[in-house]
Amino acid sequence: FALLIAMLACGVWFYARSDETEVAEGAALVPITMAVANILAIIGLSVEASGYFKKQMKTGGILAETFRDLRLAEQLSLSVVWTIYGGVLLTTGILRRNRLLRMMALLLLSLTIVKVFLFDLSSLDKVYRIISFIVLGAILLAVSFLYQRFRQRWVEAPDAEAESRTD
Repeated sequence: FALLIAMLACGVWFYARSDETEVAEGAALVPITMAVANILAIIGLSVEASGYFKKQMKTGGILAETFRDLRLAEQLSLSVVWTIYGGVLLTTGILRRNRLLRMMALLLLSLTIVKVFLFDLSSLDKVYRIISFIVLGAILLAVSFLYQRFRQRWVEAPDAEAESRTD
């Protein structure tokens, strides 16, 4: 799985730097391949995070309380993996001024927030729920501050942003 993702990423990198990217059909290939590579990376990381806990759940003789805790830990680990991946994707999109990466990151972070609100928080105790809301609020504030800060720079330098849209 990792090899396939690495090959797609290398393909995007080499194709984006070749002279043939001016062709209309080639210009559409780079964003599609980049999106597929990122989707496969998210799926691969999610399967790894989930697989760790599923292996522990398959062992016989675990109590119902332990099984519930493992399910909760599995769901929370997925949320953490998605948040970290989304944050790295957003940072990369901002630093490279790549709109596609930023949009994919915001979509993944939005999906993670919906998952946390609908599924993860419903199974937590009150104290952990309060702590989770505080952490989630801090993450949302940090992402919005970072995004707005760099968005102001893009407005001040529109030529660089227009060039990056061809990436």
